[in-house]
Amino acid sequence: MLHGFSADQPFTVGGSGVDTNNFRVTTSAGGLDFPQGLAALSEGSLLVTISPAENYSSSSGKLVRFTDTNLDGIANGPGTVLYSGLPGALTMVPAAGSLVLAWDRGALQQADDATGSWTAVADVFSPYRLDPGGPRKFFRVGY
Repeated sequence: MLHGFSADQPFTVGGSGVDTNNFRVTTSAGGLDFPQGLAALSEGSLLVTISPAENYSSSSGKLVRFTDTNLDGIANGPGTVLYSGLPGALTMVPAAGSLVLAWDRGALQQADDATGSWTAVADVFSPYRLDPGGPRKFFRVGY
């Protein structure tokens, strides 16, 4: 999933010392509007955060789960929307055993579940490094 690339422009691997026969590029899922983050789960499915507008800070995002039960590298279907109406301004990326949350404006808020009571996370600024081994939390950006 590469933002800014079209199917008419194939992705290429190259460079000094690179054996291109060792690479295979597969489109796992298509038609995703502005994917912001990707996480592989231990059971093999993928979670993708999608923000369906070019100005992601004013959009409403989704968390979608993709499965590949036959392990051919291609998602079984369009994915299952786990949550919608999420703030498009928040994204996360894995980094060195942690998760890094980044947002462009507003205050980071947390809750114990996605529909729970949201409270401000005190004294944090973007980007914010989060220990994934801690208690389960949900995050959003409040304005």
